[in-house]
Amino acid sequence: MGFIDLSHLGPAEIAHGWMFIGLAINILLLGIMVIQTYLYYSRYTNDRLWLKVFVGFVLVADMLNTVFEAAYLYETLIVNFGNLDAVAKATWLLACEPATTAIIVLSVQLFFAWRVFMLTQRRLWPVLIMAFALSGAVAGITSAVNVFRFPVLATQSHKFKPVVVVWMTSEVAADMISTSILVWYLRNHKSGLERTDQIVDKIIRFTVQTGLITFIFASFHLGFFLSDQSGLHLLFNFPICKLYSNSLLSSLNSRFSSKSRNNAGSESEGCMKTIEALNFEHHSTPEVHVQVESYELHDRKVLADSKTHQSEWSVV
Repeated sequence: MGFIDLSHLGPAEIAHGWMFIGLAINILLLGIMVIQTYLYYSRYTNDRLWLKVFVGFVLVADMLNTVFEAAYLYETLIVNFGNLDAVAKATWLLACEPATTAIIVLSVQLFFAWRVFMLTQRRLWPVLIMAFALSGAVAGITSAVNVFRFPVLATQSHKFKPVVVVWMTSEVAADMISTSILVWYLRNHKSGLERTDQIVDKIIRFTVQTGLITFIFASFHLGFFLSDQSGLHLLFNFPICKLYSNSLLSSLNSRFSSKSRNNAGSESEGCMKTIEALNFEHHSTPEVHVQVESYELHDRKVLADSKTHQSEWSVV
């Protein structure tokens, strides 16, 4: 039993209509991803090489994901227009969609697991996030293999339903853990100073917002996959990898500049160390903080000496 009456829908509308809408959202998010990638490479030139390569890899994987989806719909709806057998069967192009999605989501979730480790310096939570991320990726790639093995989705999709359930629940679990740990850690490491606490609050709000979007999409995907037979879940499946990649680039592009960190560093060293763990530049900012502090002490000493001399002249 589904939410939509299938008797009034044409053969291509049942699943491919939702695919088409999902592809449109996918392309829109890909455009945002390209802009964010350009901003990242132009702003954060001091980031480590591996991070720049990682961002490039995610962008290329995102593009391939969109190409596979668009090619499948073009082949099915345009090249094979009016061919009901083509509409009823999946091809290797559609099988590549869950595979690329699983790889992109795995990459982003592993990055967030590494970020949790850099912040907390504890292995338990990152290992747990990695376990769910890896199980989700394996289930996603297995789903891709099953789509290729059982191409008649209308009658054979039940054969790989348990795998899809493992895929989506693992992704949701990894998102919940990483978001919860980041929020918990940041809230418990505030400095009590207004300026640095405002920075931490901003990071917390951003973390919750990005994690909530992916969580909602993955939950809707799983819910409609289990309860609806019209293919409505594909509306959420097609663009979901772009939400993960955009959340990655948003977190990287929202970092504070070196100047902002240096100005705030004198207020709370402990809080700024927490914020520094979210940055991945080559240079070491604590050395700059020490140098600035030494100059301030020197200036204060000179000022004190000058006041002493002035008092001596007044006595004379």
